[in-house]
Formats: sequence, C-alpha cells, structure tokens
Amino acid sequence: PFRIEDGPFESKFLRWHTGSPDGEALAFQAVGRVWLSDLPDGTPRRLTPESFEPAQEFAPAWSPDGQWVAFTTLDDTGGGHLWKVAEGGGVPVRLTTEPGEYVHPAWNADGSELTVARGSGATFRGRTLTHNPWWDVVRVPADGGDATRVIRVALPTGSGPESVQRRAILAPSWGPEGRIFFPEIM
Repeated sequence: PFRIEDGPFESKFLRWHTGSPDGEALAFQAVGRVWLSDLPDGTPRRLTPESFEPAQEFAPAWSPDGQWVAFTTLDDTGGGHLWKVAEGGGVPVRLTTEPGEYVHPAWNADGSELTVARGSGATFRGRTLTHNPWWDVVRVPADGGDATRVIRVALPTGSGPESVQRRAILAPSWGPEGRIFFPEIM
C-alpha cells in the first residue's frame, strides 16, 4: 500500500493546448481542469475558481481578442455545457441553455459566436464521447443562448468502437466569410 500525496505534482498529460492570440499565454486541460500559463515558462494557474466544480473541464479556445477563454464541461449524469471565462480567471458564464456533450469550441472572427460539436448522448448511456454515432455542429451566441444546429455528421455505417472513425470526435472551425468547416470522418 502507498499514500497518494495531496501536494503539488507535475502533470504529464496535457490536452487541448492552445496559444493566446498575442502568443503570450497558453491554455490547456490537465487533471480535468482548464489551466493558463504565461509563455515561455510561466507557472500554470487554474482558470476557473475552486468553487466551480463540474465533473470535467475540456477544450479551451481563446476569443479572437484574447479577452475570453471558452471551454466545455461534462458530467456523466447531468451532461455538460459550453462556458466562457475572462482570460484573467473568474466566475465562468454558461453559454448553452440545454445540457449535452459539447466539445471543441471555436470562435468566429469577430468573437460574436462560437461553433461547437455536440454528441448524440453516448455518455448518458454509460459510454464515452468516442462512442457517439453522430455529432451535431451547433452555433451558440457568445453572450449565451439556444444552440442552433448547422449540420448532423454521422460516422460511416458499420464503423465499430474499435475503428479509427468511431474514435473520432468532430472538431468544427470557422473559415473565410463565416463558413464553418469540419473534417470528414471516413
């Protein structure tokens, strides 16, 4: 038997790392929370307050002006939401009205809207995000409100949980003239 210490530790598994628009900071997910670190060698600090306790925080995305960081949450029983928080930290603002499996938020060029992938509900059925047979690409106002579905993207027929296609999580992004792009899952 051994005791796991409660003190500081060095995380070895960082995900969804993304640089700020000015290149001065990095946002990333580790240990189920979103963190910020000044570049090139700052000390990581949690973006959300200790009192903010959803099950998991995921997928940070900087607003074009660098003032906000959007991120998603997921709770196996209550679903998750799309949030934003000031780049200096503080109380997060929930942007979505309905719980769901949101991941990979992306801001449009003027920062007025986000697009995000919303899963079919696999986690509500005891599975993981990678078990979703389809993903909706939705748009959400940057000040919050109802999500508007852009398109539903189904995984190829016959793909099983072991296949590369089935493990894919759709990642929409914005392109020229406000067009939304996403990789085709084949």
